Amino acid sequence: INTFSEHLPNMVAQEDIVLHQLRGLRRLPATDNQRYDYFVLAHRLNGKVSLDEYRALPKESHQGLDPIPYGFVLTQGFAEMWVVFSPRDSGKPDFRYLGRQLIRSQWTYVIAFAARPGEVGALTGTFGAGPTSVSLQYQGIAWFSTDDFHPVQLRAELLAPHPEIKLSRITTEITFGEVRLPTVSVPLWMPRQVTVTTVWRQVFFQNQHSYSHYRIFAVQSKMLPAEP
Repeated sequence: INTFSEHLPNMVAQEDIVLHQLRGLRRLPATDNQRYDYFVLAHRLNGKVSLDEYRALPKESHQGLDPIPYGFVLTQGFAEMWVVFSPRDSGKPDFRYLGRQLIRSQWTYVIAFAARPGEVGALTGTFGAGPTSVSLQYQGIAWFSTDDFHPVQLRAELLAPHPEIKLSRITTEITFGEVRLPTVSVPLWMPRQVTVTTVWRQVFFQNQHSYSHYRIFAVQSKMLPAEP
């Protein structure tokens, strides 16, 4: 995990999202597919790494400023969840080793995790509902390769529901995949497929995220002399 975080560059990927509403277990017709440029920016301070994630519309997009249809939720913040397993993370979560399990033909270590109430770290987030937002904390299970401890998959749940805004469930399921970049000496393991199921105001929402075409993100600038 430390080797991974030390080599993680600023990256951008193509993100495709399909939004669903569900009634019980019955999926209603999906909305239009959404496509974004998804940015993961690494920040390092005093030996600790944190990630900022945000999305922007591709240049060729003709969508407006707010392309998400009314009545749906938009989710993000998946690349950072593995940071909680770094000994340098400041979140101080609780862990428990559960054993080994064979996942997609590879052996994995199975580790349960839970944020400590009141702590701030990679297992925290926010949920905004109009002018109101609440802080979230997560618990769950992660699977890491027994060969080099790279993340294989992760499942996270809310540490507790939030009845004050009628938020009863957020389940995040992440599958990681190998990413190789020509300027990075080690393979990186980034989210490839993510499914988020949310129960808010007794309505089920399900977002399916797919990530591809990971590449280095760099900003180039040019200074020009001022006009006389």
